[in-house]
Amino acid sequence: MRSIIVVTLCLCVGIQAGGIDWAHLNATTLSELPPSVFQNVTKEDIAVIPQDAIIGLSPIQMWSLNAPSAAGFNQFQIANLNDSTCALISKDVIPFIIPPAFFGMQGPCLGRLPYEAFSSINASQFEYILEEAFKDVSGGQMSYMNVQNPTAIAGFNARDISKLDPFVCTTFGPIMIQSIRPNAFSGIYADCQRNIPPPSLSFITKDQVNQLPTMDFTAEQYAHFNPSAAAGITPFLMSTIVYDCQEISPEFVSNLQPDTLGRLTEGCANGLPDDAFMLLTAAQMPQLSFEIIRPIQLYYMNPLAGSNFTTEQARLMRSQPEFCGYMNSSLFLSLIPSPAWTSLFQPRYSYRGCVYAIPPSIFSGFSLRHLEATPDCSAFRASQINYWPPNIFSSINETCMGSPLSLEDLTGYQVKNMSPSQFPWLSAHQVQSFPLVTLSNCSLPQLYKLSVDGISGLNSDALVTLVAQYGADFLNLYTADQFPAKLWAPGGYPSNTIHEFKSFFVRDGAGSKLTNWQQLIDSGAPIACASVPFGSVTAEQMRNLTALSITGFQTWSVPGITNLAISVMSTSQASLLPKDFFTAMSGAQVQSMTTTVFSSLNYRLYVPSNSDNKVAVIPQEAYSDFSWCTVKLSDKQKILMTQRQKDLSNCDQKIGSDTEDGDKNTGWYSPPLVYGLGSVMVLGVAAVIVTVVVHFVRKSRRMKYEQV
Repeated sequence: MRSIIVVTLCLCVGIQAGGIDWAHLNATTLSELPPSVFQNVTKEDIAVIPQDAIIGLSPIQMWSLNAPSAAGFNQFQIANLNDSTCALISKDVIPFIIPPAFFGMQGPCLGRLPYEAFSSINASQFEYILEEAFKDVSGGQMSYMNVQNPTAIAGFNARDISKLDPFVCTTFGPIMIQSIRPNAFSGIYADCQRNIPPPSLSFITKDQVNQLPTMDFTAEQYAHFNPSAAAGITPFLMSTIVYDCQEISPEFVSNLQPDTLGRLTEGCANGLPDDAFMLLTAAQMPQLSFEIIRPIQLYYMNPLAGSNFTTEQARLMRSQPEFCGYMNSSLFLSLIPSPAWTSLFQPRYSYRGCVYAIPPSIFSGFSLRHLEATPDCSAFRASQINYWPPNIFSSINETCMGSPLSLEDLTGYQVKNMSPSQFPWLSAHQVQSFPLVTLSNCSLPQLYKLSVDGISGLNSDALVTLVAQYGADFLNLYTADQFPAKLWAPGGYPSNTIHEFKSFFVRDGAGSKLTNWQQLIDSGAPIACASVPFGSVTAEQMRNLTALSITGFQTWSVPGITNLAISVMSTSQASLLPKDFFTAMSGAQVQSMTTTVFSSLNYRLYVPSNSDNKVAVIPQEAYSDFSWCTVKLSDKQKILMTQRQKDLSNCDQKIGSDTEDGDKNTGWYSPPLVYGLGSVMVLGVAAVIVTVVVHFVRKSRRMKYEQV
């Protein structure tokens, strides 16, 4: 009996001392070994255990395994571990398992590892685990690893990560994100991306982003996204960002590569914050499509980017005026020297809507540089021009002024700063648009430079204002060819304006070529200048001439009056004619005058000796009502009178004789002369009668004598 006990003790001591033939164990014999045996097992013992026997390794045996001996496991043994056995692998054992052995780690085993044990796997060990095994990794395991050993995730490759349950991505902490190798990010797909904690993305790098297969982050994630990482976004990745862009920062946008920004989607652009382009660079600007961004985003756009505006962007702005309405001052003014500025102001484009929409206050920063680059200023609103600095107006180029430039809101101070050399380019519409207060600030040198078209823009109120301010100096600025000619054109000034400037017509009318003087007739202003085209007056117009107009007739204007117009002159009109009116009339005009009208001339008639022919054509019927006693006729003129004219004259005294030359006596009615002439005429008549009586007496006596 004692010998049996001794043998048993010896066997036990032999087993514990290494007497087990580890190389010939099978699953059953291995499972029957007491756990205490594994406390002293060596890595050499473990290394020789047949791979098909390892399945017999029980959980308690694994739990009892001394850690250094785990270095004896190979990949085939690990591959055959029982799932329940994997569940009791301690955190101390994992570090001793050589990395290649993890090549045999199966998903069920990996997924059953205790959290602490899983967290003990290092990066080099993870590199050997097959990708399919990662399907079984739990969120709990990863969460624990995130705390205990986050850098181990560096052993994950893209395929490993792609196999993770998307929920597992919720455990990716900041250090984990930083530790994932850039090329492994190609395994982070949309489902995983949207589960990454937003704060962790603050540590993502541009190299990591560059490897992403797509970009499908949430707005909250973009709010924490590392702005510098945006530099790694490829054009393709940019095209995959469609939603949730409302939290993207200006810094993020500014770090995008220019060609990447060119792939900005409409969905993302519409969702971008208003200030998304606050830090946009000049290099990025050409790639930004104005077809997809919102107008308000231009208000916050970085002015430094404006210098690189393209003509295509300008075209889109012209087609969408609201863009210009939101453009900030600095951005607008920075468009110089980009080709966009010239494009905006090209006359051949439909640009007005855009430029008109620009807030006027923006133009307070307008400079000569902008003006010189503007090919056509007609797009500017007057309220915009009103904000131009005064010094700008001294340099407005001829092309700009001839657009025409809208100037109705200019201040007097601005007008004062305009150069006289610019005024020839002002159109009638521009001049007419000047407020009176502004116009009164125009100097005489400026007004002098107005073209005929510009002068016509001076309406009645403007004329009254300028004459009141400058008096005759203003009227003296223009020749008759400039000023009156435009006044009389069809659609010219109203009659009351012409009447206000009747003195001007009297002052200088010679040489003017007027085409429409009905306005003058209607105004009642005195017709006092040769420039009035009386030769074109109709009979109806003559009838309408007022008394005031008649009194304005001058001798040099009479020859131009047509015979037809003379024939319809009324008695009341003729009674107001100046005394020398008849002097200027031609014989044909005298013949055209009615008897009644001619008779009304009476005391106002003066017939100089050089107009003998007029006497002969005086209407004979006029003599019966005409007092020739008041008219001086020369001897030549008396001779020209027909007998009928003499017979019709009812003057009780002899027709007077003028002085020898017929011109020296210019008085109208001289009683002493009339009485003298009358006496001579009476004596002459008496002599004639006596001669006739004597003649008949002698003849009668001779007849009696002959009969006897």
